[in-house]
Amino acid sequence: MNIVTDFLQNTNKLAICIFPSDVLQHKELEKLMTEYTYFYSLRFKTICDRIDILFAESIDQGLQLYSGYKHLLFMAAGVRIYDSSIIFDVNDVINNNPYYMVAGHVLDWGNDWYEMHHQFVLVNTENWKKAGKPLYGGWDPDVDKLPVILRSEENFHDDYTPLWVKPTGQMFSTYHSKQGWNIIAQSMVHGFQVISWNADIRNKRTYYYPETNSETFYKCIMERRHDPAITNPNQRKLINEVIGLENQVWVLNSEEMDILAKNKKYDAVALPASGFKFLDIFRSDALKENGKVVIYDFNKTSLQWIEHLYKSRSTDIRHIITTFEKNSELKWYGISNPPVLNVTGHLTTKFVKDFKTTLTYFGGEEQFWEYMSSFRSSSVEFVQTDLTANYQNLLDTLGTGDVLLHISNIFATDFLAARLGLEEMQKRFKQFVDAVNKNTRVVGLGPYNEAVGYD
Repeated sequence: MNIVTDFLQNTNKLAICIFPSDVLQHKELEKLMTEYTYFYSLRFKTICDRIDILFAESIDQGLQLYSGYKHLLFMAAGVRIYDSSIIFDVNDVINNNPYYMVAGHVLDWGNDWYEMHHQFVLVNTENWKKAGKPLYGGWDPDVDKLPVILRSEENFHDDYTPLWVKPTGQMFSTYHSKQGWNIIAQSMVHGFQVISWNADIRNKRTYYYPETNSETFYKCIMERRHDPAITNPNQRKLINEVIGLENQVWVLNSEEMDILAKNKKYDAVALPASGFKFLDIFRSDALKENGKVVIYDFNKTSLQWIEHLYKSRSTDIRHIITTFEKNSELKWYGISNPPVLNVTGHLTTKFVKDFKTTLTYFGGEEQFWEYMSSFRSSSVEFVQTDLTANYQNLLDTLGTGDVLLHISNIFATDFLAARLGLEEMQKRFKQFVDAVNKNTRVVGLGPYNEAVGYD
């Protein structure tokens, strides 16, 4: 997850509308994917002013129900947002194209005319009303009088994804069989633009096509396994994530590193085995004289990595990484989850740059290693546990004294959203919070990306 520091004033009265594909017939998968997409859309609320998230059964229903908003961004259940700054890119499209009526993934199918794929569609509702409130256009094959379209010679990929389309002013009777045909046609007939998403927007989101091989796809997610029947590359990527999470060890933090000790000292401070946030215990002087640090995680290799840091006496990050037996599993935040070491065994340039950001937070390289020295001389316990399922061993380790328990974003991870869905995530989060000792202060994020313990 990339950190977005800008803030969008929603002067364009943009709203998000989540809906299921009309050909998705698997109710359990529909529920999971709707919650999954909602999970990502919630992140927009942290960087946008007054942006509403709505639900509908279809694009047509959403337009009828919510046309009071000036712009509606329709996100099909199964959309994933890689980078929340995409909302700024969408806003730029609105600002730069006042005469657009619809924007999305425009597909040129030759003899089947054009398609506006339903996965990620932006509609200017004021221009849509001026065009007579046309229906989106379904899959039923038919012959209609439609605009003759001029399109770019170039494509985003393959030969059916034009960079732009525009009307020639001519009409002809032609066959069509793809979704979104009518909103494309009516936009052009009424003099409004049809926009094909640019590369920035395309690269910051994806779609998992839950309407394809739905039953098998759902079982693969639930059972954390592959099936040769799943050939869609996007679906296989999501299944890979669900299966392979235990093989990812996060060396850097993707969120703020302040543990929010609030100038208080604790008998124990507990954090997950991720990044260097645990060093903030010493930056904020959060431990009592005989206090202890508890590093916990469900991932055994993550615990081994922090224990490796703890036992090492080196102040050379490359030496520490290369002497860790499982260094190939070390990752740092980002969309592609890249490795820390390149093929020659050296630290990647991007990792070095991001590690310097960590050093800066802790006051520079010298101060960073001083905090590491304090960590290495402290009482530290390592606990393998799972906050979402079986955590009693951690609570027993923390005891009944004054405890600061940082849960980071464990209950708001991409993995849980795909594996459990928001409703189950919230249920497990509540069970965990109810179980902790009354003297324990829990800090982090809840399933709906809400701040916990930030008072």
